[in-house]
Amino acid sequence: MAKIFKLNDPKVSVRPVKDNHEPFVDVSKKYPNLFYDTTRRNVYKFAEPKCILRKEVADRLTIAQKALPKGIVLKIKEAYRPISIQKIIYNQHIDYLRKKYPKKSEKFYVDKAAEWVALPYDIPPHSTGGAIDLTLMTREGKELNMGQKVNDSSSSSLTFAKNISTQAKKNRQILIKAMKRVGFVNYPYEWWHWSYGDRYWAFVTGANHAIYGSK
Repeated sequence: MAKIFKLNDPKVSVRPVKDNHEPFVDVSKKYPNLFYDTTRRNVYKFAEPKCILRKEVADRLTIAQKALPKGIVLKIKEAYRPISIQKIIYNQHIDYLRKKYPKKSEKFYVDKAAEWVALPYDIPPHSTGGAIDLTLMTREGKELNMGQKVNDSSSSSLTFAKNISTQAKKNRQILIKAMKRVGFVNYPYEWWHWSYGDRYWAFVTGANHAIYGSK
């Protein structure tokens, strides 16, 4: 199994950021063909039920959706997230880890947290408008079997998890093919997390710098 680089890996965080000041767009108003789960099911409830992304990201999602099999569409679960909300989520996760793994070092908690939650002080992906959490669904609104729910962290959350059904693996491959085709990169700890323009994208693609900073 290839090494999985965490969001706080020095090779990721060392990537410089040169924000291109691309505008943010409200997907629900500007992109009616993209679907967003306003119920905020399976995601944190702190943020408003709005889908805000960088324009280029929304444009690329539109193209990716057109490449999906007939009757299947993307379902966006989470998009832009303010740093203030990221701090709340991160602190809650650190508290959870302290209870689950008592008497560990602070470094252990920070490193473990980075598998699932980006550090709020290190340009978290969702605060750039370049990261999205999404899944697949039918046009009738039924989510496809992906082997694990969005934001339900476990070994099944790994993008190439082996402990999921054959159908779930096939569905993940559909998502992977469509997203990679238009330049998105995946965070391997979370099959649902994809990004374009942020530091992780720059690291994976070899770009000299990220094009989106935190807002």
